Formats: sequence, C-alpha cells, structure tokens
Amino acid sequence: MIELDADVVDPDNDSIVYTTLPPKDTHTSTNNSNFWSECLFPNGKQVRDILDAPGFPAPLPQPPLRYHIGPSAHGLGMFATEDIKFNDLILAERPLMVYPVTMPLYYLEPQTAELGPAQERQKVLDAFEMNLSKCVERMTPEAQAAFFALTNSRTKDGSHPITGIAQTNAFMIQTRLPGDEQDCLSGVFATTSRVNHSCTPNVFHRFDALSFSLSVYAIRPIKAGEEMFTSYCNVAVPTSERQEILRKYGFECVCDVCTDPDSDALLARILSSMENDTSSTAEQMLQHSIKWMKIIEDAKWVYLRVYHLHLLRAAELSKWLKRPGDVKKYMALYNAWINPSGR
Repeated sequence: MIELDADVVDPDNDSIVYTTLPPKDTHTSTNNSNFWSECLFPNGKQVRDILDAPGFPAPLPQPPLRYHIGPSAHGLGMFATEDIKFNDLILAERPLMVYPVTMPLYYLEPQTAELGPAQERQKVLDAFEMNLSKCVERMTPEAQAAFFALTNSRTKDGSHPITGIAQTNAFMIQTRLPGDEQDCLSGVFATTSRVNHSCTPNVFHRFDALSFSLSVYAIRPIKAGEEMFTSYCNVAVPTSERQEILRKYGFECVCDVCTDPDSDALLARILSSMENDTSSTAEQMLQHSIKWMKIIEDAKWVYLRVYHLHLLRAAELSKWLKRPGDVKKYMALYNAWINPSGR
C-alpha cells in the first residue's frame, strides 16, 4: 500500500494507492469538504489517467438548491422544494470516498492454513475494512461525520462498520476516460447516497471524471414536495430478481411496479417492442414507436434503454418522412439522455 499526493503517483505502480482527488492544492478554500474525495485505487495508472485528462479538474457545477433532506417512509430521503423540469441538474457533488468495485486481493496475508468458505469470506471482509479505514482516516472531520451518518444495512453479514456503510451507500461510477480499462469504481456520497430507491425512478445520475463529481438529473418533471428516487438495481428484470438484489440493502421494495401483479408481463412486452414490430411502411413503424413511447411514459419506465431506442427510431423515421419538426423534437429528447443538461 502506498499513500501519496496525487501529483506524484507513478503510473507503473502496481500497489494499492491512497490519494486525494482533486489534489488539494488546486483549490484555495479548505472549508468545504465537498472539494475533495479520498480515493483508493488498485494501481497508479488509473490515478494518472484521471490527473492527465485534459481539463482536469473542471469546476464543480453549482445548480440552485432545490431540494432538502428530510424524513421519508424509507428513513431519510431527498425532496424537491420547488417544481423541477425534465433534464434539470439537481445536484453535483464529489464522493466522500472512492474505491474499486472489485477490491484486489493481493494485499491479503499469505494463508497459513486452509480456510473454509465462511472463513475465507470473513478474511476478505476484514481486509476490506482495513483498506477502507485508511480512506476514512484521510477525510476531513466534516466528511467523516457525513460518512458515519449514512445508513448501514450490512450489520448481519460479517461486514465491519466502514465496509457496511460503504457497501450500503455506494454508487457505481465510471470515469469513461480514453485508455482507462479499469474504470469501474464505487463512490459514497454525503447527499446523493440519501436518495432512496424506486423501480420507477424520477432522477438519473452520471459521473463526470473532469469535475470528479456525480450529477443528478430529473428524468421527468418533479413537483415541489415530491420525493426523488433513483434505482439501486437493473429495472429491466422481473420483480423477483429485483427484490433479490434489493434484499442486501435491508428492505423489500413496495413501489407501484413491485406491487402490481401485471407489471412483469408489461415489462416483457415493452422490452420486446422493438423486435416485435410487424409494420410494413415507415408511417406504420413510426406510429408503432410513438405508441410504445406513450406506454413506457405512462408506466414511468423512461429509464429503460428501449425507450431511448424508440426515440432514435422515431427521429430517423420522421426524417425519412420529411417532418423536420418531429425530428427536432425526438432528437432533443434522445440527446437529453445521451448528454444531460448539455454536458
């Protein structure tokens, strides 16, 4: 293990690296803990890929404050304080902690005796805690307080406190930088980690490597007072599979989709709506996509990839049919998903 300032990280280093991103000397203020993230990387190359990216570190986006954290049926949650439009940027924040989705195992002590599966798992959890503890130790007092205020749903699986909090609250983030082949990371956030789950989410998040921040966008209009929800799992699978995934978070989802006995059949029809089109003309194909987009919107499943494909198809068919106004409308919606808020 190596603990280094980011600007001196060796890209050829194959040991675990602890560092702070962005480097603290890139900001003059030391009072806002959201300036920095304490990071654990599996090697030096991934750090250098981020540091050497043109434009890093970009300024942290600062949208107007339009939410508050308050009591929810799910503990605490995020609520809109005013009406929010589709594709509005709600929040951008840097993670408190970043660590690999799959922790490398070369830091484990050599085995002195053969261990059973339960002992092997506990040994990994012990090492996970040891490594994540170093990230927490490096945090500012304000960041530490924010981290330990988060929920821990892993109190009965052998996880230690820091690991339990991290695994309960982490979002998968991707740097999406050219040449970065190991870009899947986990990030724990002071505010975004408060956003609760629904299988029909009304917000979407995307990580921006240059500002090293997670941005949260509205994926449909949100009314003042309405709670904001993201999805903790792949929503394009049957209810039983979603519930199995969500159990590790310590709850059973009771959203409208999970409590609707007909939702799985509708989901299956939606997911196959592109290939099950028997239309023979461009106009029929366009009307087929328009029909299914309306069904998906009414079901609040605009998060699904098939919805975006119908948007793109509708734009292409409208172009073929010489309807420039419709092309513009459908492409604007499609681009909002590909590049939210124009970023």
